[in-house]
Amino acid sequence: MEAKDRGRYVVVALAVLMTVMAVRVAWHMSFNTVVRWRHRRRGFHPPRPMLRPTIGSGLIISWAGMRGILSLAAAMALPPVFPYRDLIVLTAFSVVVGTLLIQGLTLKPFLRTLDLHDDDPVGRELSAARERALRAGLATFEHDRSPVADTIREEFTTRLVLARRGRVGARHSAHAAIHHAALQAARQAVLAMRANDEIGDDAFHLMEEELDWLEMAVRREPE
Repeated sequence: MEAKDRGRYVVVALAVLMTVMAVRVAWHMSFNTVVRWRHRRRGFHPPRPMLRPTIGSGLIISWAGMRGILSLAAAMALPPVFPYRDLIVLTAFSVVVGTLLIQGLTLKPFLRTLDLHDDDPVGRELSAARERALRAGLATFEHDRSPVADTIREEFTTRLVLARRGRVGARHSAHAAIHHAALQAARQAVLAMRANDEIGDDAFHLMEEELDWLEMAVRREPE
């Protein structure tokens, strides 16, 4: 790069950087506007729970368009005799570094300023799936009136009610804490018996296996 061309090259690189950033914002916000207009006209009926597009979410997506090193690598791969290769490399470098610095460093303050909140679509899907799964489980022994079935039915019904109220996670945490403490005490008691030669290796390992199954059963319960 000749000294006389440096000024022009820098101006072109900065112009391309500003254009890249502006075009992404203009393109995505135009799309965002069309989508929001369509939702106002036809209603918001996604195939599954998802976030409704807003101006704030559109601005965040527009501003999160940082470029990676691939652009610079492609520019560096050009042969030395390629016309305006130095300008292309400088422009690619400016776009990569510029978007990472300008957009990357301001993205967090931008998110705090907009203060976006979602309505927890994943949580709503989880609640719906949990309730349907529990209902399906109850249906498999609907006509069984044995004591064992009644015990399982009571447990399933309790979890179904808690799922509706969104309290399964809290109940599971309390249940897991008590269960963990009980298992730890049980393990210590078995270890003490083995240390005092009250039981042999075979009985000790079989008892360990039973306690392991109990622990795994608790860990598999949905949170």
